[in-house]
Amino acid sequence: MKLFCLLYYTSVCLKLVLVKANAKEFKSIQTTGSTRALQSKNTTDVDSASKIECALLCLSNRQCCLASFSKGTCRIDNSEKCDIGTETINGWTTIRRNIYHITPQLKDCSELPPGTSSGVYDITPVNGSTISVFCEMDTGNGGWTTIQRRFDGTVDFYRFWDDYKAGFGVIAGEHWLGNDNLHAILRQRSYQVRFDLEDYSGNTAYAIYSAMYVGDESTNYTLSLTGYAGTAGNAMVDNNGNPMNGMMFTTRDRNNDISTPYECGNRKKSGWWHASCT
Repeated sequence: MKLFCLLYYTSVCLKLVLVKANAKEFKSIQTTGSTRALQSKNTTDVDSASKIECALLCLSNRQCCLASFSKGTCRIDNSEKCDIGTETINGWTTIRRNIYHITPQLKDCSELPPGTSSGVYDITPVNGSTISVFCEMDTGNGGWTTIQRRFDGTVDFYRFWDDYKAGFGVIAGEHWLGNDNLHAILRQRSYQVRFDLEDYSGNTAYAIYSAMYVGDESTNYTLSLTGYAGTAGNAMVDNNGNPMNGMMFTTRDRNNDISTPYECGNRKKSGWWHASCT
């Protein structure tokens, strides 16, 4: 089965090859039973499935000093200096961040522990800046770092080179993570990539490639992609048999495809590693 012609939902996610969650990343918290942070202008109550998820919500927020959890509610303290008071109350647990011994940030979503909910988390690639990403934890055993989501048409993907370079959209919604960020993640280790697709009738399909790498801007973000498996068909080869493996990135204002006479970024109205526009 080839890629659907009319798509309702598309998602592109990365995952580290052969990785296990690194528990050392989460030893920067201490828990105290039967206490709750006092409600103030610096606290926010959010839904949370577990104490572990509540702790992760705090750890993924650089301003969070402590959080309190009880029965599906996580109270996040964003005061940063940890000067908020607590009260004794049964059924609540306070999770305090050890601000003097904070362990390294996540390098990608594969380092989140099993049971973590899908959502927005901060990661810090090696020798890179901290970026917010959507971690998909419910598909394919979880641990996927999302680089693209499209599902409701609220974000325009017919954009320029600098937009795709930096990234755009809303991380919790439709977005492109950014080619510089993509390169920063992929240069760390070996990654696979997964495409999830759904049409308007609810039919779904997926494609997984066992190895993916994207060069930096000096290479025009040249793509290396091998090892297809899945149910969607290998759509990273165009109808003329040209593989997108080895292609440079193309946008509406920078044409790096091999098509004549068309410019694929304008014809397809989207940035991508276009080959011959078919």
